[in-house]
Amino acid sequence: MNAIRRRVRNAIMTVTYIPNVNPDLVTGISLMLLFFFISLKTGFATLLLAHIAFNIPYAILSISPKLKQLDKNLFEAALDLGCKPGQAITRVILPEIMPGIVTR
Repeated sequence: MNAIRRRVRNAIMTVTYIPNVNPDLVTGISLMLLFFFISLKTGFATLLLAHIAFNIPYAILSISPKLKQLDKNLFEAALDLGCKPGQAITRVILPEIMPGIVTR
């Protein structure tokens, strides 16, 4: 099971590095051609999808190191101290990974 997770993680990280080596113009043109190929009408929705697809790899590359530094027991400790799961994420986890979020 651990080997499968490692392979999936490696595959995701490999796909994440593609925008760093692929020029922005090539990515934009390929997304536009994809939208035309699947007969999606171009507009705000396709612009939003393209921006999301374009920026997610950069977010993964900047936030994942902060998540690796995060103590694995921090969330459970916040729950033990009386936080609800939503509060634990917004008041404990999010402030801890905020430097990774802000750098993007």
